[in-house]
Amino acid sequence: MNGFKLLTIRGSALACLCVLVALVAWPERPVHAADLQTAVHTQAETGIEVFDHDLYATVGLGGGLQGNYGDLKLYAPLRLRLSDGAPLAVEGAPALRRQDWDELGDFLHILRHATLRDPGERGSLQIGQLQGVTLGHGTLIDRYYNDLDFDHHQTGVHASGDGGWVGGQAIVSDVISHKPAGFRVFGRPFWGHGSRLGSLTVGVNAALDQVAAYAPLRLFGLDIGSDIWQGNGQAIDLYVDGNTRIHGGQGLHAGADYRWTGAHAYVQLRLELQWLHGAYDPAALDTLYAIERSQIGPAIAWLDPQGHVQSLVIDRTLATSALTGERLGALGSLQGAVGGVRYVAKVDFRGQDGWGAYGWLVLPPWQGLEGRLFFGQRHLQAWHDLGQGAMAQAQLRFRVQGPWYASLFSGRQWHQDPAGLYRADWDVVAMVGLDGVPGR
Repeated sequence: MNGFKLLTIRGSALACLCVLVALVAWPERPVHAADLQTAVHTQAETGIEVFDHDLYATVGLGGGLQGNYGDLKLYAPLRLRLSDGAPLAVEGAPALRRQDWDELGDFLHILRHATLRDPGERGSLQIGQLQGVTLGHGTLIDRYYNDLDFDHHQTGVHASGDGGWVGGQAIVSDVISHKPAGFRVFGRPFWGHGSRLGSLTVGVNAALDQVAAYAPLRLFGLDIGSDIWQGNGQAIDLYVDGNTRIHGGQGLHAGADYRWTGAHAYVQLRLELQWLHGAYDPAALDTLYAIERSQIGPAIAWLDPQGHVQSLVIDRTLATSALTGERLGALGSLQGAVGGVRYVAKVDFRGQDGWGAYGWLVLPPWQGLEGRLFFGQRHLQAWHDLGQGAMAQAQLRFRVQGPWYASLFSGRQWHQDPAGLYRADWDVVAMVGLDGVPGR
């Protein structure tokens, strides 16, 4: 076993141990039979999909369980190619899309998520798709997604627990390759004190990725934070994180979180200043990292003196390795919910690496219609570049009657072409289906 995998396993095991310690008294109240009741859900849908100039007839089958202590979701899509930009092996014959079922990860992807959680929100264990996972203050791992690669699915694990005086988090993006991964162990040395010292939290963080093409990404850090004010549903936290990238650079983060919680709404505002040095990349494992760890933008191609085509693929590690000297960065984010509408807006500046802009919006059911929107883009050098090469997705779903619904999805999906290079193509899916609880 190589040193990277051993370090990942040991660190994640330590964080998971802290999660178990944090939940040693779970549950805090006796478990009643009503607590263990679960609802069974089924789903079946069919429709038309256009992706990468191909037309598919798509069928999806799924189901799951939902209860107080966890939930389970299974879903399997079958795409039958009706027409192709390139000739099929058998002209005019439908063919199952090979890229959906050619790897072990594709079969594991049938398990969309399985979650075990404490109803008191003291801890949880999730297996499957990881969406928006943040480690600590987010200075190493911030809103990480492991499901952006359309053709190479990952099944991840995320464990978290907070028992007051000790807690931890562990994330492994892919159970097959064990990478990327991260963990955090934290404690509150003055837990139980009535003063502000009781909220003082000290943590140790790590984010690790063995990037095949270039040097491994190894980030470690210490963090400290505390509440400085609370009252009338409001709170202000201050934190300082100091991180280092092995054989790379260093970063210092100083930030403030403001939170307001009302009867039917909440708001969280975060502002952060950063001092960055060398090849250190703040929030290295962020929303778009699952793609950019392999490739940023199109490959650079040229002809050598012999007339042969040569190419260079730039990934996140190579791009940040070119950063030198000292620079300042900043981050601002706003998230909240009101009337069932959930939103997140985030803007960051990383010096030579440019700007990043992200947005999430979830619309609750209204007259049978609900929707989700996402936008994300990094490496902006000027605001007129906004939208060029961005990740953008939108989904609408309309409840027709009873269990019947219609849905429409449109967005850019990253996938590999026959040469092994990533590119983003538009995916448009129109479906009709039914879901619900059998017997109702």
